[in-house]
Amino acid sequence: MWEGRKSFTSLIFAIVMLVLGIVPLLNYFNLISWNINFMLTPLGAFLTYVLAAGALFLIIDSFMEGLDEPQGRLAFFVGILLLIIGLLPVIGIMIPFVSGILTPMVYYFLFTIEGIFLLIDSFLM
Repeated sequence: MWEGRKSFTSLIFAIVMLVLGIVPLLNYFNLISWNINFMLTPLGAFLTYVLAAGALFLIIDSFMEGLDEPQGRLAFFVGILLLIIGLLPVIGIMIPFVSGILTPMVYYFLFTIEGIFLLIDSFLM
């Protein structure tokens, strides 16, 4: 259900995450000709923290709505997983092999998944 400010914030986060994830994926599959290729720039390092911030927002929303609902539990676990993945660049400074695991394409999928969950969160939770 729409809950005003909380739902609006989730919707804005969802739109940003979906654009950051879907546009590069559509370009990769040759469905559009233009691209937002940001993961190979210094902005990409910052946007990994945006992924973590969105995951934290998803976790907080799942607690606010309660973990007794199935979608709340799923959003919580997806949020935890995305938070860990979003913070992997920090861990990669300490553990060198971690930085080679996550390619830009993986991040695009993660942005898309987080955007979908935040979109669901804005209307259902």
